[in-house]
Amino acid sequence: FETQSGKTIYTTNKQAELESYVQVNYKINRLFRLQPRLSWFDEWKMRSPVNGLSSSHVTSFAPSLGLEWRPTRNFNTTIIYSNTTKFYANRSFIRTDTPYDPNNDQLVALTSYRF
Repeated sequence: FETQSGKTIYTTNKQAELESYVQVNYKINRLFRLQPRLSWFDEWKMRSPVNGLSSSHVTSFAPSLGLEWRPTRNFNTTIIYSNTTKFYANRSFIRTDTPYDPNNDQLVALTSYRF
């Protein structure tokens, strides 16, 4: 779009994204749970002739492992490690990332408190 001063601003061409996952919660003891997870991410982008981009659909796969610490019934913290690999792009199965490439690692910490 164009601003009042005449400057053109290009925004993202993302149309939609979808995250799906399957997770298992394995209770180790009263305080800890192990959470292996298989995730896949779909991302669709619209065509943008101004930016020279065509429409696309990319699917990524991410195995991950989480460890949850629950010291009380209302409080928990989870540390999750995952590694994302793209394996589908624009109607063809291709591997654009090297599996388990350290550049695709993610470490996430989630904390929640129930009131």
